[in-house]
Amino acid sequence: MRVKLRHNEDSVELIFESETDEERRGLIYNHDTWKDLSAKHPNTKLQLSVDKVKKSRTLDQNAFMWKLLHIYASEVNGDRFSKYDVEELYVTQLRKYSTPQQLLILQSATDEFVRKLEPRWYRVKGYTQGKDDKPYVYLEVYPGSSKFDTKEMTVLIDGLLDDMQSDGIDTSEVIKMTKEWKQYKELANEKHNSNK
Repeated sequence: MRVKLRHNEDSVELIFESETDEERRGLIYNHDTWKDLSAKHPNTKLQLSVDKVKKSRTLDQNAFMWKLLHIYASEVNGDRFSKYDVEELYVTQLRKYSTPQQLLILQSATDEFVRKLEPRWYRVKGYTQGKDDKPYVYLEVYPGSSKFDTKEMTVLIDGLLDDMQSDGIDTSEVIKMTKEWKQYKELANEKHNSNK
């Protein structure tokens, strides 16, 4: 096996080359460890990318989003709303305000892939025959908001607020409470930092 290093101002790539490319198409899990990938694909060219780390969404953003979803479900369905209603609204918001991943995987690996990835929502977009004469599936996958950075989460929350307001739901009280909570946290952090 050979290792090549390619880089430019924006990225670095390590390329692992093998003598055959037969197993390349089998690489579908981006969450396997390097050891797992190497064991599964001993004669396969593997690529490692290094990207700038984004700041993940905050717990406050997450709590605010779920509070809004509960209010939305309550207003739309009355007092009889369920956890299912909240989850359904959540998936609807993800589909409207986040970017799906487009994936092509072996049809025989679809169930295991979805089980391991645990996306919030996915759908089959189509089928194709690979050069290896095996059937492949085009998937559209929406990961949950736990994978979002702060910017993506802001887009999701802003979209949720817009939808609530367009459905006639008053969000002013929730926004007011959120502002008060942020001010309280800022004061608490300042007090904590001054005591160090």
